[in-house]
Order: sequence, then C-alpha cells, then structure tokens
Amino acid sequence: MEGLTLSPAPQDQYPLEDWKYEVANNQTQLGYRDWVESCLERDTFDNVVDDNNQGSN
Repeated sequence: MEGLTLSPAPQDQYPLEDWKYEVANNQTQLGYRDWVESCLERDTFDNVVDDNNQGSN
C-alpha cells in the first residue's frame, strides 16, 4: 500500500483541548462529537467555497 496517505482522524484535526476552550469561552454548547461534526461540515463547506472562488478568477 505504498503511496497511500490517510487523512488525520477527526480527533487529531479537532483536539479536545480546542473544544474545551470554546466551551469555556461560551463559543459552543455542543458536545465534543457534535462539535467535531460541525467543524468537519464547516471546513468542508469552506473548502468548496474556496475551490469555487479560485475557479472563477
């Protein structure tokens, strides 16, 4: 399986410490799993928007 690169696990990309920081600063009321899912959706959407903006230049 040479050349295979795996994406980081969500917990690696969105550390528990980041979620705790957002909870402590009232930036989220989501549980950790829901917060990770929300982050994944947000980042996926941001990537799609960025790709579309680059294609229209």
